[in-house]
Amino acid sequence: MKTPDVRCSFCGNDYSGEESKGRIVAGAAVFICRNCVDICIQVFADYDPVWIEAKIQQLNEALKPPTSS
Repeated sequence: MKTPDVRCSFCGNDYSGEESKGRIVAGAAVFICRNCVDICIQVFADYDPVWIEAKIQQLNEALKPPTSS
């Protein structure tokens, strides 16, 4: 069975095959790769520095190990 062509809808890079796992996100008829996500994050951060700080805090909280009671 042939793997369908998977291309980032923003930059056009091909992410077909097994090596694409973890490198591209599929949406409703669109795909976005890690590199384009990084660019999007930078654009949001440039326009709204408070947004990036909130996202960093949110990630830090999500990555904290659970506390035992």
